Amino acid sequence: MAPQSGGNLHVAHLSADGSVIEITINGKLLSSDNDKLLPQLEAAIDVHGTIRLLLRLESCTGFDIGAVLEDIRFELRHFIDLQRVAVVGDRPWEQWLTRIGSLLLAGEVRYFDTAELEEAQRWLLSGGAPNLDPVIDAPLASP
Repeated sequence: MAPQSGGNLHVAHLSADGSVIEITINGKLLSSDNDKLLPQLEAAIDVHGTIRLLLRLESCTGFDIGAVLEDIRFELRHFIDLQRVAVVGDRPWEQWLTRIGSLLLAGEVRYFDTAELEEAQRWLLSGGAPNLDPVIDAPLASP
């Protein structure tokens, strides 16, 4: 996926294989932005099985309700496919939203302040499996 930019959204790869994707959001994220973004993420998941995301919230003013609902559906559909998500921002509501979003994914989700961008990138590119909820990994109990 070549770097793409359109309106409020810019998408680029952080890894050579395309499994680590950086998404920069400027202004308000609209449902129409997700119409372009989510198929790209699903294509990457189809190729790699799991992906890692860096969400850079630069001058982010929020999300329209359609974008929020689409994001929730995407996260629920890809509960185990998002291995790590780093959210980089500078507002308390972004940190709060990251905490809520972490409940929708099995993979690791971390918030980084804008001054910690390089640390967020290193964390995403570092090896290791995500910390999954033990309930997900536990074998089913026999009756």
